[in-house]
Amino acid sequence: MIQIVYGSGGGNTEFVCNLLAEKLITKGFNVSLLKAKVTSFDYLDVAELSIFASPTYGHGLMEKYMGKFLKSYGRSHYDMKELKFAVIGLGDKKYDEDYFIESANILEEFVKRNDGELVCESLRIGGCVYDSLESKIDEFVKNILKTLNE
Repeated sequence: MIQIVYGSGGGNTEFVCNLLAEKLITKGFNVSLLKAKVTSFDYLDVAELSIFASPTYGHGLMEKYMGKFLKSYGRSHYDMKELKFAVIGLGDKKYDEDYFIESANILEEFVKRNDGELVCESLRIGGCVYDSLESKIDEFVKNILKTLNE
């Protein structure tokens, strides 16, 4: 099973996660989509892979509910040690070029700090999510499959 936990304010991250889920389902995976707004680590299963996704707002800020979700880790019984993770970050240079797609960096650091294993390069989507989205997600899925089959 693959679980995708995402925060989405304007809907772009949710759109990307839904498309990713569809592609993973066609590859034979059972996929669970969880909105960060209504979940915590206490609701996560020990999955084959967990994917965290968030847009970046302002000066490198993650979507607020994803931030609250990450803070719930310290109060949970969930242990990330040696579990597999991947990250999706979205961003737009119109907000701040210096912190463009900073959410991916924040999520990667969170996984590493808590001894989770990042299985592939993060999916980073900048600007308009629809520009070459299919090919970016296809490449991300290919990388995920490669690492899960090793």
